[in-house]
Amino acid sequence: MGSTNSRIIKSPAVKTIDLSPPSNFQAKIGQYLYEQNDLEKKHQRRWEKYLTKNQPLSSMIHSFKESKFHKGFPQKYRWECWKAVLKTSSNIKDYMSIPMTNDYAHDIYKDLDRTFPEHKYFNKSELGYYGQIALKRILNKFAHKYGKIGYCQGMNFITGFLLMVSGGKEVEVFAFLEAFYIKYTLEDFYTEDMKGLKHFLWIFDKTFESKFCKLYWHFKNEDISEDMWVLKFFLTIFTSTFPIEITVFIWDLILLDGFENIYRVVLAFLKMNQEKILKLSTFELLQFLNSPYQWHLVPQILLKKSRKIRLSRDKRDSFEREYKSMPCPSVEYLEVKKETKSVVSSPKITVQLVTEEPPVLFHKNKVATYNGYRQIINPFIVESTLDKSFSDSGRDDSFNAEDVLNNLVSENDWDNLYIR
Repeated sequence: MGSTNSRIIKSPAVKTIDLSPPSNFQAKIGQYLYEQNDLEKKHQRRWEKYLTKNQPLSSMIHSFKESKFHKGFPQKYRWECWKAVLKTSSNIKDYMSIPMTNDYAHDIYKDLDRTFPEHKYFNKSELGYYGQIALKRILNKFAHKYGKIGYCQGMNFITGFLLMVSGGKEVEVFAFLEAFYIKYTLEDFYTEDMKGLKHFLWIFDKTFESKFCKLYWHFKNEDISEDMWVLKFFLTIFTSTFPIEITVFIWDLILLDGFENIYRVVLAFLKMNQEKILKLSTFELLQFLNSPYQWHLVPQILLKKSRKIRLSRDKRDSFEREYKSMPCPSVEYLEVKKETKSVVSSPKITVQLVTEEPPVLFHKNKVATYNGYRQIINPFIVESTLDKSFSDSGRDDSFNAEDVLNNLVSENDWDNLYIR
């Protein structure tokens, strides 16, 4: 399949718009996204051997879907495989005809600089504005076309992740996003009340307790609830938390085996680190859950462990019935703003940043049934989480909320640099 993005569009109303991505090698995207381990290289050579025998890619994907022991897609063929699994098709003229006007433009603009700032594709000092421009167009067009979903913080990471995996193929990423949200009915994840996300968090809480009771109550005894860690796993579908060489395999699993694998991945991750987690205090546990460079995960092992997590259909159905029988199913710690929607701000999840010292915060958190301090670990940490996902170098374990706050509020006015 050829790229649909290496084209220049001209029209009387719009100046020249170049959709061509940068050099994949230079930007470290596409097949150059990360350095493959030996197992991946061996797996890719096996695929290349079969494909040179004129076996179509669709046949390889079909045999993969039938296998219970697949090892994920090779990086070289991953994007084409993902598109084939979702049966996506893209049309550049249709894409360019979608307006960018929507009620969420201001929120989207604010999040552009916060999206994978350490990665070359989104690093303005490295390659300019390739990543930000493509991200801005996709998110604004998506918010216009799907007004019910609109935009929510977290969608920027998913879209940015797909841009990097695809090699910057903007039009194809938009088509993939559409197909992904439709197939897994994720619109409720990102509506104003986030009903779908609350539902998933509630089911996860019940599943976590039933599968790993001792570990579950360690979290509860340390006063750590799902909004402090697993919320961002689900809302960004792991793209803002796990190292990217792990995240691509998680997405392989989701696309091949179903969306409920988001539960399996988190439970497998917890099981693999159970002994360590049980020894950690509140602050140490929060640091660990928000420090992916400490996890030392091997993607193939995580994939294997995730598949071994058995989710009982009977229990799941029981949890679903219990959830639906509640007068007003909710997750108590998920705050939603009550303001009226405006053209410059979308009333989405409240993200609170606190600059008090951790011991003070934890004391306050312990003595209150619920207060704003439960958001001590921001679901969208820029400095202390995202850059570590893309670096093997050791970094300071400290978490400085004031630095994070400064990062989030320091925005550059570079609207004029966009091609219109």
